[in-house]
Amino acid sequence: MTEVMRQVKETLGDEAIIMATEHDKAAKLVRITAGIDDEPLVAAPSAKPQKQAALNRAKPASQTQQDPGAYLDALADVLDRHQLPRRLANKILRYAEDSPSSQLSEALAFALQGAVRFSSLTDKLYALPRTLVLLGQPGAGKTVTTAKIAAKLRLEKQAVDVLTTDTIKAGGVEQLANLTRILQVPLHSVDDLATLPAAVKHCRPDARVLIDTAGLDVFTETEALASLSRLSGHDVGFIWVLPTSGNADDMQEQARTLAAALPLAGILATRLDQSRRLGGLLAAVDAAGAPLCEAGMGGSIAGGLVRLNAPVLARLLLADLNMPKNAVLVGE
Repeated sequence: MTEVMRQVKETLGDEAIIMATEHDKAAKLVRITAGIDDEPLVAAPSAKPQKQAALNRAKPASQTQQDPGAYLDALADVLDRHQLPRRLANKILRYAEDSPSSQLSEALAFALQGAVRFSSLTDKLYALPRTLVLLGQPGAGKTVTTAKIAAKLRLEKQAVDVLTTDTIKAGGVEQLANLTRILQVPLHSVDDLATLPAAVKHCRPDARVLIDTAGLDVFTETEALASLSRLSGHDVGFIWVLPTSGNADDMQEQARTLAAALPLAGILATRLDQSRRLGGLLAAVDAAGAPLCEAGMGGSIAGGLVRLNAPVLARLLLADLNMPKNAVLVGE
């Protein structure tokens, strides 16, 4: 795989996209189909005019465990299993090539550190904007996430005010009211998004403000997005609460649409403990250009939020891999 990747770069340049990978075990061949985008994001000076090339190479007779590039084969399989878009998988594989370790989990963590932006809400609450707006599709977990962030703030002895615009959904306000009552946090309902800026101004001046919004369809509810955008520039951060289960292409489109309408401060993943394919989440993070923050696992408020970073995400991607823990794919 290392040799094939080298041939791809030499033939097509650094902007080449790997579109398919085949392993012919009978013939001991690796076949990669790669090409160049018609409109590459960055011009590659070394790119040659060929648009597509199929590169073949016979594997050496030595065992895979002795091949210094064997971890790239395994990593490509992992990314395929999680159904990452080809461009993003190719980006991660390129970072993995430079990994100082050929141990799979360490190489993947190294690659993710370069390919994905990470941040943290709970570790940097004091540095965040005064007002956090949580938005996302219906049922994404915004209400429970709002309560989890409020609980974290209260544990740090900070004053918190919570606003909700989710006044139409049956039981929406009641659910949040029960949670905020336990936390001893004031809750205010806002029926009209147009009045949201005024409602924020009426909150306690020393309080952090959390806004739990109603479920949002980013493709059709343009007026709602326009109303939310009026909060921009007033010490406000927009957090996209995103369920990890979903089609990667759909999640990419949502990410581009939302990022074009609002300046996203971060993406907070939910249902991570219920998802076996994380390609959609990574595709959305890449398309939105926003950092990946915490993850919500389960509905327990006491459970809080789990911080995501490159090693944690690597372990999640490898969680269902049928291999011994700490297995090394090359000779030790």
